[in-house]
Amino acid sequence: MRCGRDVTASGVLTRVDTADEAEDVAIPIGRLRSMGAVSGGADASADGTQVVGLPIGENCLTPKGFARFVAPCAGGWGIARGAMQVPETVMLFTSPLGCGRHGSMAAYMHGYRDRMYYLDATEEDLVMGAHMDHVEEAVARIMEMRKPAPRAFYLFSTCVDDLLGSDYRSVCAKLERRYGIPFVDGHMDPISMTSSTPPPVNLQRSIYRFLQKAGKIPAKRGEANIIGGFAPVMGGSELHALLASAGYHTVRQMTACKTFDEFCLMRGASFNILLKPFGRLACEDMRRGLGIPWFLTGMPIDPDHVARMYEGLGESLGAEIDCKEYELRARQALDDAAPWMAGLDIAVGSSLNGSTFEIAAVLARAGANISFLIAEELSESDAPFIDYLGRVDPAIPVYPGTHPGMSLVAGAPRATDVAIGFDVARLAPEAAVVEWGVDRQPFGFQALEYLLRSVHDALSSKRDAKELMYSKGLVV
Repeated sequence: MRCGRDVTASGVLTRVDTADEAEDVAIPIGRLRSMGAVSGGADASADGTQVVGLPIGENCLTPKGFARFVAPCAGGWGIARGAMQVPETVMLFTSPLGCGRHGSMAAYMHGYRDRMYYLDATEEDLVMGAHMDHVEEAVARIMEMRKPAPRAFYLFSTCVDDLLGSDYRSVCAKLERRYGIPFVDGHMDPISMTSSTPPPVNLQRSIYRFLQKAGKIPAKRGEANIIGGFAPVMGGSELHALLASAGYHTVRQMTACKTFDEFCLMRGASFNILLKPFGRLACEDMRRGLGIPWFLTGMPIDPDHVARMYEGLGESLGAEIDCKEYELRARQALDDAAPWMAGLDIAVGSSLNGSTFEIAAVLARAGANISFLIAEELSESDAPFIDYLGRVDPAIPVYPGTHPGMSLVAGAPRATDVAIGFDVARLAPEAAVVEWGVDRQPFGFQALEYLLRSVHDALSSKRDAKELMYSKGLVV
């Protein structure tokens, strides 16, 4: 199959002429360390705060400005879907017609289309800046037709407006005075994906800016927030019991709030627990503006890693967290899985609430063969797991999920019994599919037990990967 275009990757124009050559985008895991993929400071952004890992691609690390492939089963938590988790809000999305297409389809598939409005900006509007003149008119029409009126309002724009320097923040301030509700500006700007503030980072800041607009209130002891993710931490996680043992009996998550008033109660918490680095700057904003300290847990799954996380969390809370009971149970589950997992060929993708490399290393320790991996980024915390996998099998293919050449990779490079994540299921359609994706958030030792149970259940399932992708609204 011919590809008639040069592909921009790693700042170099390369020619991908055949599907076979596209396979060359895979990097043997044994080379990741030697190529400098994981080194000190891999998690550091320009302002010195850890935000995200580094994207991987040709020559292992992909610098700014690379062409980005999005798998047809990507789905997940897009910018609009994530923002719409704040209850009783509406959004006006101002963009060229094509930019809103995927977001609009996702809104239909996930059931929030009635709260999203689109202001289509023509080429002439953009050239003349006239689309900004229509924003206030569009907001007025929305406010007139919405009964009851929204409690809060988003004004979202795209990278076109970022390039034009459009000032939505001043428009928000003007509309707040007019309607008496908070207005927040947001951006769907994929051109910033490899910057220190990519779209997911800006989205988290936009969401929690509503809390700062509501004003600071006295902190309530024994109340904590879980920040940084969209899927709520599953009820069976030991996190809830361990927080209660540390004196935190009220724990709020944005996606579990039913009303805007309930969401605003989060500004009175005495501590923020951050699951994903994408929310770091939002937590810093809340620390400065609302006085709420925070701690980054990440989403570990290896028992040693989980135990260290709870130790650090306890130190930040000023309380001892005794997780030994849950740790022993998780280790026992891993031992029990070894007999039936031995020899299984398992592929692990990037569309998970967890580290691709850490999940793969845990499964390899249980006796599984890792057939291939798809990863979008590397963080310093991945280093020991990459090292371990490299010692087990240095030839494990690692596909950089956003590399343009991935559009030509049509099949798995090795036999695969189980596919964990829909991006690897796309390449191994005959494999049993583990549905664990970004819509489910197991946490801590529970996450390991959940993973092992999900792999076991998948082996006896007849579920079709394509059908599952469509049923979950993943196909874009």
